[in-house]
Amino acid sequence: MNKYLKYLLSLFLAFALIANDGTIDSRKTADYYQSYSVVVRKEADLEKFRLYLFNVTRSAVKTVLSIPIFYLSLKRITDFQTNILVKKQILLHQNLVSFIKQAVFVNEIRNTQDLHSSLYIA
Repeated sequence: MNKYLKYLLSLFLAFALIANDGTIDSRKTADYYQSYSVVVRKEADLEKFRLYLFNVTRSAVKTVLSIPIFYLSLKRITDFQTNILVKKQILLHQNLVSFIKQAVFVNEIRNTQDLHSSLYIA
């Protein structure tokens, strides 16, 4: 019981410390809030403000059904993009390996030709 009480007390102290840090950092003066509201009023000109709504849903059923469909379409898109990236990575790896093999081949040919020419000179 003592062990659990110690854990509970340390958990409570951790939450108290987190809450206390939030209140210390968020202290603002009244002047700050007043000047902020003046700036917001100047920036938000409601006469020129336009609201655009796309695909507005009116019922909860439509919203609940659209979430899994959105997830499935997002999953299909990410799977498709992942497949494209894997294919590009494989192609890049193959190109890199072929370039390395070509460089080694050219280097071997150059070295063997130099060796034969030096033997013929001697």
